[in-house]
Amino acid sequence: MQIADAQELAFDSDHHKDLNPFVLDVSDGKALRLALEGRDGVISYLDLQVAQAAVDVGVNYFDPTEDVQTARGIRKLAEGAKSVFIPQCGLAPGFIAQIAVAVVNCMALQLLLACSPASPPYIFLA
Repeated sequence: MQIADAQELAFDSDHHKDLNPFVLDVSDGKALRLALEGRDGVISYLDLQVAQAAVDVGVNYFDPTEDVQTARGIRKLAEGAKSVFIPQCGLAPGFIAQIAVAVVNCMALQLLLACSPASPPYIFLA
């Protein structure tokens, strides 16, 4: 696993040393595709540029953000892709599911996600 950022300054601390950090300007499509070659997947908090490169190279793509517009774009790009594309896979969906499993026994629990105001409340039943 490696971590990339557009600025070397992002790697000044020792927190990233085990992730073999490298500088990558994702606006350079050719460099981005080269960086994805031979990888199993990419986790990106960025825009659809990285998702498009993942489609082109054929690597799995994960977007932990909860942005609805980005998720719609990723779903559209994923149509016909030869790899896995999982938008909105961040903390909230998994965390909410874990709470539901741990807390709900024989009752319904209604949880609201602040990041998805256009959606109705999620209902989990045990």
